[in-house]
Amino acid sequence: MTTLAPPSLAEIGPLLAKLLGGLSDLAANDPSVFARSSRRKRGQGAVSRTDDYASLIRIWEERKEAYFAQSQERLCPCCGSAEREPLFVSQDGFPYARCVRCSMWYVWRYLPSEVWARYQLDEPDVMTLHDRQFGSSCTGERYAAEEARFAGYFEGFRPFCPNASLTGLSYLDVGCYTGNSLRVAAAHGMTAYGVDGNPRVVDYVRAHRPELHLYPTIADLGKDLGGRRFHCVSFWEALEHDPEPLRALRRCRELMEPMGILALTVPNAQSALPLLLREYCFYCFGGIDLQGHINLFSPTTLVQLLATAGFEPVSVETIYSTDWEQVLFYVTGQWDKIYCTKNLRSGSCVEFDAPAWTEELAQMIGPDLSRLEKTLRFGPMILLVARAV
Repeated sequence: MTTLAPPSLAEIGPLLAKLLGGLSDLAANDPSVFARSSRRKRGQGAVSRTDDYASLIRIWEERKEAYFAQSQERLCPCCGSAEREPLFVSQDGFPYARCVRCSMWYVWRYLPSEVWARYQLDEPDVMTLHDRQFGSSCTGERYAAEEARFAGYFEGFRPFCPNASLTGLSYLDVGCYTGNSLRVAAAHGMTAYGVDGNPRVVDYVRAHRPELHLYPTIADLGKDLGGRRFHCVSFWEALEHDPEPLRALRRCRELMEPMGILALTVPNAQSALPLLLREYCFYCFGGIDLQGHINLFSPTTLVQLLATAGFEPVSVETIYSTDWEQVLFYVTGQWDKIYCTKNLRSGSCVEFDAPAWTEELAQMIGPDLSRLEKTLRFGPMILLVARAV
C-alpha cells in the first residue's frame, strides 16, 4: 500500500517565509502601494454563477432550519471510526470534525441525499436558479472552458492507459453534472457514460442532450451494460460530496476491467485555505442547494480509502494554486473581503475596495509559492490516479 506523510511544520515554514519576504520586498520597492486601493467586482456577465450562488445561499439561510431537523450523524467516511474531535462549524451550519483514528476531516451531521432532492423540488426559487445554471453549463462558452479542464485531467491518466492512449477505451464519469466531461471524452476517442445523483440534472440532460448516456445511479447504469466493463472511471470534484465514498468506489470497482484506471480530483484538506481560514475557506461548506463538501480528504486519507476499496495509487499530486490574497485578507483582519459563504450572503466580497498591496503581493510571490505547494502536495486540489487491483 502507498503511504504518504502530511507536510510537517518544517515544510510549511518556507511558504510563510516566502509570504513575509515578499511583503518586505514590496514595502522596500514601492511604499506607496499601501496607500492605494482598487475597486473589485466578482460575477459579471449575463448569467453570473457568483450572483446565482449568492441567491442560493440566501434562500438556504431563510429555510434551512426545517431541513436541519432531518439531519443524521455518520461515522468517519474513511475508516469508520466514531471517535472525532470538533474542528469548526461551516458558515452554512454544518459541523466539521477530525477523525481521531485516521485524521480525516468530515461533516459528521449531514443531510441525506433524499432530503436535498426534496429541497430542490419543494423550493421554486431554487428550481428557477438551477434551471438557469443547467442551461448556462450547456453553452458553447462554458464548454470551451470545461474542454480545457477535462483535457488536462485526461492527460493526467492517459500515460497509465494501454499503449498510453485513450482511443477506443470505455469511460465512466461519476458526478458528471450536465455531461461536458462526456462530450470531451468522446472527442478524445472514448465511449463515455455518466452518472449524476441529482434527479433534476438527469432529467434535464435527457431532455436537452439525448445523445449522452447519463444515469441517476451506478446501479441503473449496471443494468444497461450487459456485462461490459469500463477501462477508466473518474470522479472529478465528486467524491467530496458523497455520504458513502467507500461504497461508491467499491461499486465502480465492480464495473471496471481488471487493472482498470481510476482517476479523481478532490479539494485538499491539507492545504493553506482550510488549514488557515477554516470556516472562511470557500470550499468548507456542508451544502446550500445540494450535498456539499462533506468529505475533505488529504493525500494520506485519500490513499487509505482507495486501498480499502481495492485500488493502488500510481500517481498522487496537487494541482492549481492557492489564492494567496484570500490568506492575506484573513491574516490582516479584512474578513469581509474573503470569498466565502457568509460574505457572499451579505455581498461584501462581491464588490469592494481592496488595498493594492494584497493583489500585488499575491501576484509577485504566487508563482514561487505554487511551485513549492506542488512539491509538498500542499496545493488546493488533489489529482490522483490509481489502478484496480
